[in-house]
Amino acid sequence: MAWYYFGEKNQTWETILFILCAVINGICLLPAIRFCYKQNNEIATWSMVILCLFVATINILLAMGDKIEHDSIGTHFGTIVFTIVMPLFLVAVFEMAYNVHKARSVKFCGIVFDQGHRIDTEPCSWFLRNIVRILALAIFVLGILIDFSLIGLEGENAGTSGFSDAGGAGSQYILSLIPATVMAFICIYLSIYMWRYGSNASMVVHSTWLNKWLALFVGSVVMFAGQFPPEPVFRFTSAFGLTVLLAAMLLVYGEIEKEEKLRAHFAQFLEVEDGPSREEKSSKDMNSGVHPIDTAPVTRASILTPAENTTLFEGNKWIGSGAIGSAFVRAGARMRNPSPSSLEDFAKSHADDKNFHKKNSRGSLEL
Repeated sequence: MAWYYFGEKNQTWETILFILCAVINGICLLPAIRFCYKQNNEIATWSMVILCLFVATINILLAMGDKIEHDSIGTHFGTIVFTIVMPLFLVAVFEMAYNVHKARSVKFCGIVFDQGHRIDTEPCSWFLRNIVRILALAIFVLGILIDFSLIGLEGENAGTSGFSDAGGAGSQYILSLIPATVMAFICIYLSIYMWRYGSNASMVVHSTWLNKWLALFVGSVVMFAGQFPPEPVFRFTSAFGLTVLLAAMLLVYGEIEKEEKLRAHFAQFLEVEDGPSREEKSSKDMNSGVHPIDTAPVTRASILTPAENTTLFEGNKWIGSGAIGSAFVRAGARMRNPSPSSLEDFAKSHADDKNFHKKNSRGSLEL
């Protein structure tokens, strides 16, 4: 294997920083587990738990330095973990951004939603939904081929330095930087969508664009910048970029959790305000054998007569004028002296009201 990310001798400051990053990953594991417990059906949540464990493993192996041999099982294991982490970050960030836009039916990366569902426009919709997964698979395959030298390429110091030392370097050296760089670049693109959503479409109104939704963009930029430094700081900047991006994801997901709570609270508020629908009320009244007129509340309209007023109000709400208003008045009078009624009686009463209005009306007041 000609990839020298693990099994290299560390300076004291490198070991301390790698251990510090591993501790931060362990701390990040706690909220990641909580998010996964609450939303265990989302790819983004359980992916963050795996990422916390894998990134912590990478930092621990880096902290061990040359205590593990270059071609040992530990080095090979760390290489496989590092190869998995890059595409897993990509999928987790995309799924997190996709779900938050889907919940509010906000257009995302060309994908259109309606009432929380993706509008199926084959094959474009399927391609846009799965293009990141396909790209993540391609990055994983490329990482395996490059890191384990399965395509016959050789490059000195591949995995120990960034793009700043790429001049005149071998093909494996350049290709070894591609998976992490592509992942960071796409994460920057997706984080801009998330930042725009948090500033413009979020249920939590922010007074400035400097809000917590910006954290994912900052983490992606740090990850991208970590691919440039030369040796000996490259391995630390690369691992530190992974740690910062992971912490930024958890911070943004905390905002997503607030969004979900507000949506649930708002839906509950609307349900309480709307109450039973008109159809449910009518069905309940018919099943109980009670006519809706007999259960109507007595309002100010029930104490008026047609001669007093032909335009009726219920509070500040207009409920009728002219002959229609007279019908409501007569209905109110019957409610003051309830008696068995039927639809035929009500229709006859309404016809009498029309004749009464023609004879006695002094004009209708139109609003």
